[in-house]
Amino acid sequence: MAKIAFGVITNNIDTFYPYCDFILNAQKNGHEITKMFICYSHRLNRRKLKAMQKHVDIELLKINNNEKLKKQLLDLGLTKYEVEKLIQSQDLKKYGLVPYGKRRNIVLLAALLSKPKIDYLMFFDTDVKPYVLADNEGNKREIDFVGNHLKYLQKENVVVTTSDYTGYYIIPSMYFDGLKELLEGLQKEKAYEFVKSEGHNLITESKNNILKAKSTNKILGGNHAIDLNKYELLAPYYSTTYHYRQDLVLGRGEDTLLGQVIPDLGGKIIDIETKIFHNTFDSYPEVPNIHNTDVRERFYCACLGWLGRNPFLNWYLKNKGEWAPDKFDDDIEKLRKKLVKGSYKFADNYNSPKFKDLPEAFSVAYSQLDHMVEDYEQLMDIWNKIIEGLKQRR
Repeated sequence: MAKIAFGVITNNIDTFYPYCDFILNAQKNGHEITKMFICYSHRLNRRKLKAMQKHVDIELLKINNNEKLKKQLLDLGLTKYEVEKLIQSQDLKKYGLVPYGKRRNIVLLAALLSKPKIDYLMFFDTDVKPYVLADNEGNKREIDFVGNHLKYLQKENVVVTTSDYTGYYIIPSMYFDGLKELLEGLQKEKAYEFVKSEGHNLITESKNNILKAKSTNKILGGNHAIDLNKYELLAPYYSTTYHYRQDLVLGRGEDTLLGQVIPDLGGKIIDIETKIFHNTFDSYPEVPNIHNTDVRERFYCACLGWLGRNPFLNWYLKNKGEWAPDKFDDDIEKLRKKLVKGSYKFADNYNSPKFKDLPEAFSVAYSQLDHMVEDYEQLMDIWNKIIEGLKQRR
């Protein structure tokens, strides 16, 4: 029987949920979960951990304090420097932050090196639930989270299965003169029609409930699964960081790059159309209002994250030939000009002057692109050594 594991990344382990939701959902649908890997960086409630361990074997992966994984990687043939580059975080002590890609890689590596061998690793985030939001009235439809992923993950050359979310979209509903330019400058232009609509940016399940899988290159971090037996077609997660003023900013999109790389290696990614519920603003069913200070702050932080992701992603697409090199610099400058217009209009319209800082963050992130590229290339060199080591182990 195939061995299935759950993977979660978080700051704190101080609640039963959604861990128990997914464990119970698996049990209800007849799936045995061999292990749950939880990578965390800050607090641990041992009483709650002990209660959960009665239902599933949990392997804790604490950032900067994981001797077991360190030894496994050294035994695989990595140097001490390579191991520290891969799983240690210098940013945690100074900034209290750890890049998303590093967190996911720690879980992925622990699963790949686990004994007995883990066949399938399924990620969910701490703000999702194993059901879909059926309609605007808040009705929910139960799903078989594990089964829906397995159905397609077991097919030839399918390395990753994934799907989107139901719930409130990360960009709140809004409309003002300059919205289109703001979204274009953030490279979120596909969201324009949805965001400017008069609705409340609530994503619900389609009226057609038939599961329709399709190929994709978009992976959602909080709703995806990996066939670890196809590790040779797998790449590491990677997310950028950049220094802006006195802060370290975590780039979003560790899953975005993975979605680009796997097809290049010959693997397939399937969207299984199982849009689990995402409590985006941690306040459902309250409607996120862009006039609310907390909602604007979350949007601002998301903007900084996208601005950290975009330089590296654009560089990667240029190297793939999907962005004309001779137009690259001009195109980037056009994006910045659109961001200037859109961010200033937003700031004036919603009395939020800090949004006028976004063009500066845009330029600062691009100024650190060389560092991002060097960081990624070092990661890939280490990853290639890991793949060679795994060929002898798995």
